Amino acid sequence: MSVMQQTTRRGTLVVPEKPRWMIQKRASKLRLSKIMKSRFNEPLSAEQSTHPIPVGVIGAGRLGTFHARKLNTIPGVALVGVADPIPERRQSLAEECHCQAFADYRQLLPHCAAVVIAVPTSLHYATATECLKAGVHVLVEKPITETSQQAQYLLTVAREKNLILQVGHIERFNPAFRAVQPLLGDIQLIEASRCGPFSFRITDVGVVMDLMIHDLDLVLALVKQPVRKVDAVGMAILGRHEDLAIARIQFEDGPVAILKASRIEQEPTRTMRIWHREGQAILDFARRTASVCEYPV
Repeated sequence: MSVMQQTTRRGTLVVPEKPRWMIQKRASKLRLSKIMKSRFNEPLSAEQSTHPIPVGVIGAGRLGTFHARKLNTIPGVALVGVADPIPERRQSLAEECHCQAFADYRQLLPHCAAVVIAVPTSLHYATATECLKAGVHVLVEKPITETSQQAQYLLTVAREKNLILQVGHIERFNPAFRAVQPLLGDIQLIEASRCGPFSFRITDVGVVMDLMIHDLDLVLALVKQPVRKVDAVGMAILGRHEDLAIARIQFEDGPVAILKASRIEQEPTRTMRIWHREGQAILDFARRTASVCEYPV
């Protein structure tokens, strides 16, 4: 097989002559490791060491349990309590995490500077509203609310109270995404697939609000343009809401995003491919890996 030499920022690569239109580069493992060891490993200040931030978890289901366990491992944070209306769930999690159990989350709020809200989506708005009005910082699981009007109201309250309102769009903090994002040029096309097996655990929202919302968030973070047109199709196969959805988003100045989400697949996938003027990037969110391809100069 014939080969060609190409000089890049990382030196001379020897690659097969075909395909001639790109040069394959691995994403920098050093960069990924630096991101993984980011500020979460920075030393605590004296105040954080002596006065840890009191945090509570509202909802002791699967996600609430996940958050509580993680909070218990973060230096400078004190998990003070978990709230859930189901006695067995709240008591079991409180005993595991060595904190108080509350039947009503309102009784938890006076003990907290911040809370994690991990309740069903239909309860996000009311719960977050009460927490913010009580002067407590909020991390709410996605989707933030059922409607954009509710989300805008929460944002208004948070601003008026000078509080942090954060939504659990965790893929923004995926080291693969954080490594690739600053390397992207003028984006032309984004293709994303986020799929998994069906679960009876999620019954209150469809696959768009459950899975595709992650990729919608990433696309809007990457393409800073108004949306011109959206074409979408979805269908309910096993549940009350759509289990399979495909969307095509056209942006004002030309970029296009094609997103697929499904929760009726045998194997889970969380991938994204981004084409831009200088090349393309391929991300695997599950494996936290990325590769970057540059077009020859």
